[in-house]
Amino acid sequence: MYNFQSLPTHDWVTDYGFRRHMNQSFSRGDLGDYYQREKSHKSLLELIKYQSDTARVKTLEYFDLPADTREFLDWVYMWAAYQDDLPEGVHQDDIFPYAQLYTLWQRERGPRSRNVLVYPDRITDDTDGQVMMELTGSGSIQR
Repeated sequence: MYNFQSLPTHDWVTDYGFRRHMNQSFSRGDLGDYYQREKSHKSLLELIKYQSDTARVKTLEYFDLPADTREFLDWVYMWAAYQDDLPEGVHQDDIFPYAQLYTLWQRERGPRSRNVLVYPDRITDDTDGQVMMELTGSGSIQR
């Protein structure tokens, strides 16, 4: 299983293994230093969307994420919406069940022009309310 739990929470700025990995992966030799100096205000989700294709491959490799993570995140940003009250200061991107959304996205890989509604216990289709996936408290897939 991929390491989706790191997407919203991992403090990549202080992850010196990541900085070293990025520095050693490119002839420029200071790409990790550059990211940590100039892009530290971005979350890991934003960094993945911002990066060039070449740098993104190395980032996804380091964090054990699938090669199509950027396309998946584009889909999440465009079509997923959290439907429960969020505590003050919490953004939906911080609590999405990314592993389950990825499974759903893989299953429905064709063009999808409808919203996916995310609740604490299920993911539904916004058009007809059909439950597309049940979620347990631990975030594992029921269906």
